[in-house]
Amino acid sequence: MAAKKSDLSAAQFLAGGGEMGERTRRMEWSITHVGPVGRWPQSLKTAVSICLGSRHPMVIWWGKEHLLTQFYNDGFISFLGASKHPEALGHSGRECWREIWHIIDPMLEGVFATGDATWSEDFLYVIDRNLPREEGYFTFSYSPIRNDNGGIGGIFCACNETTSRVIGERRLQTLRDLGRMEAEAKTAEAACEVAARTLVENPGDIPFASCPADRHNKVGGRRRGHSRPDRPEKYVGGHAELAAGAGAGNGYGATGPGCFGDVRAASRRVVARISRSRSNPADCRPGPN
Repeated sequence: MAAKKSDLSAAQFLAGGGEMGERTRRMEWSITHVGPVGRWPQSLKTAVSICLGSRHPMVIWWGKEHLLTQFYNDGFISFLGASKHPEALGHSGRECWREIWHIIDPMLEGVFATGDATWSEDFLYVIDRNLPREEGYFTFSYSPIRNDNGGIGGIFCACNETTSRVIGERRLQTLRDLGRMEAEAKTAEAACEVAARTLVENPGDIPFASCPADRHNKVGGRRRGHSRPDRPEKYVGGHAELAAGAGAGNGYGATGPGCFGDVRAASRRVVARISRSRSNPADCRPGPN
């Protein structure tokens, strides 16, 4: 809702601030918990003015009794994403960040209780932003804002997103560790074991991985299951065994054969379906797993 002319006049101390400066000036604050701009305490006016005038990402939550009304600047828009911006302005921070409020709330309670700021570096928040349950890493501090009476009226947070760096470093480390296979592994099976031990250390990027090893068996002078690309032929059997695996629910930790029964059974059904389609294209159709 657009602000009244009287509110726009009272909000002249919020000059500048780009998109969020304009939105804040035009917001109908009289229908929010903080009330009309002209009635804001000087401490809130100063904090919001500093927030909007900065290019560093900042967010303010004001009024513990009001579920912490939220203010933020242009730099903070990307933290909110399409699912929260611009509706988050003037609304409860508790509601805006409900998916992680069980983590945020104890930190803020500590600030209100002691007046001491928090500090978190490369802190993981799994948030509903541009995607549901999006992985994000942030360095930030929750700091107290003193009200005009000397008490703590709200929380000021200057923050920096470090997601790209944290994930990039994590993936680079995985690639470096995989590079050790050449020195450590002398056989294909050993390479699978090394790969599985490496991948299990990075569940954030690789929640599941399997490394099948082809066991070559001769049938009629050629390998079982082998099909020459220049000559169509029917599938004649053959199998692949799991040399190693990593990930959720594998039942044995990083490596070890024989513990992916369900995965192996599903793989055999997929291979059989593909093989039937080679000899009869009508068999290439959806079917039960």
